[in-house]
Amino acid sequence: MTKEALAFIKTLPNKKIRDKSLKEILSYENVSLWWFTEFFLFLRLKEALKNKNRKSKDFELFLSLFVKYYILAKALLRYFLGRLITLRYNTKKTENIPKIIAISYSMNWRNATMPGIKKQKEDIMLGNIINELIARNKEVIVLDQDTGFFVDIKTLIEKAIYKKGLWKPVETYLTLAIIKKVLRTYGVFREEVKKLKRDEDLQFLDPLKDDFLISFRYHIFYAMLYIELMKRVIEIEKPDLILITCEYCLLGRAAVVAGKLKGVPTLAVQHGNISPYHIGYYHPAEEISDEITPQYCPIPDKTAVYGEYTKKILTEVCNYPADSVVITGSPRYDILSRADEIYIREEFRKMLNLDSDRKIVLITTENLPILEENTIFLRSVLRALKELPEVQAVIKPHPGEKSEWYKEIVEEEEVGAKILPKDSNTFGALYACDLLITCFSTVATEAMILNKPVITVNLTGAPDQMPYAESGAAIGVYKEEDIVPAIHDALYNEEVRGRLAINMKKFVYEHAYRQDGKATERVVELIHNMIKGI
Repeated sequence: MTKEALAFIKTLPNKKIRDKSLKEILSYENVSLWWFTEFFLFLRLKEALKNKNRKSKDFELFLSLFVKYYILAKALLRYFLGRLITLRYNTKKTENIPKIIAISYSMNWRNATMPGIKKQKEDIMLGNIINELIARNKEVIVLDQDTGFFVDIKTLIEKAIYKKGLWKPVETYLTLAIIKKVLRTYGVFREEVKKLKRDEDLQFLDPLKDDFLISFRYHIFYAMLYIELMKRVIEIEKPDLILITCEYCLLGRAAVVAGKLKGVPTLAVQHGNISPYHIGYYHPAEEISDEITPQYCPIPDKTAVYGEYTKKILTEVCNYPADSVVITGSPRYDILSRADEIYIREEFRKMLNLDSDRKIVLITTENLPILEENTIFLRSVLRALKELPEVQAVIKPHPGEKSEWYKEIVEEEEVGAKILPKDSNTFGALYACDLLITCFSTVATEAMILNKPVITVNLTGAPDQMPYAESGAAIGVYKEEDIVPAIHDALYNEEVRGRLAINMKKFVYEHAYRQDGKATERVVELIHNMIKGI
């Protein structure tokens, strides 16, 4: 299904309408805004293929009609909050000190266990890098994109008060001129799309016609706003480099575009698993170029990846230039090299009131676009655990979950599973557990770094998104009745556990490089070289 959806999505932007492709029709600043919409459309197409009778949600259609008012109201509130935050700092560029702009997302602001500090929040993707840059006398300004529906004032305050460097909303750079330009251009795009809709020229988008209109109203407006904001950021701050994670997200993509337009180098740091057909990274060869034209998707100048596996995917499947992908390991995993100094298994047990004589199985959910697939996964695993009374379950919801659907399932299945907060520290839970059960989450790699056995459960009928089971590093389960035997083997079968341990070491090196605690240093050195033009 993933390949089918990907193939369909990749045909759409080149469709000709009155002698222009969809990419050209959505051209802005000589870059196509199609690249800001295709990730959303891909997810919706997968959902549509799963449910042939799916219709766009009425609330989303209603919201999309008023989207510019919602976005501008939210932007103005964040502008005033940003101005208040900025008053606390002197933002004038210091001579001869490199300045880096970093992109931070509210969804990445989570609890992070640090030596000597009981509770600490951090941007879990870029925090280590930002801290090291500041320690090396680099000036860092971190721009926040709020990924929630309402303004997350609490996170803004925490970032501004407790972190070194200047953390503020990207909307701090908003001006009346930007608002006028975006509204004017959005109006032109909207009239063009209206013509297409009346002439039924969008029929080739079926079954995504309604979804495209929602995406147009929401993502296109945000894309233009963020591009203009990032251009102004560069004009005012004159950074030497832009540091990004999730480069296919709205602000991440806008930062890459602005960097290309203004000649500022951009570095993306891998933030999660990248499969061969990940829509955020997969591009046919004809979509990749250093030129700035609508037909090409802007990608970062450099991408720092976890290991050789990801580099091969980006360069051999996704057509990234070979010299644009650099293996550094994951900075967020540096702390795992000192796990024994930081995490205490018994403290985790006491916190959740867990039985010290029973094994702990950690279950992590995925933020899947099709909720049904997530519920089937969790319900099946909890049913299996009923047959293993010597085992107790702890559930770590994905931080991107929009609802608490898992609570209802835990109550219905009556297995006494404990549920961790969505923003809780995953590493502490992994260190305490005896086994991880997941679908395809990056957490599986983290468990392997900590020498924890892993079971991946895929009941969808589709191929695995990551080769955990294929490599022999995890036990793969594809039928519900096989979950109990898999758990038993992972916990008690010494032959199976020994084979897993050998394969896990190989997998960790290929997917997370050397676990020497120095990935942050390697990324910072890459930043230094990029600024120097090396």
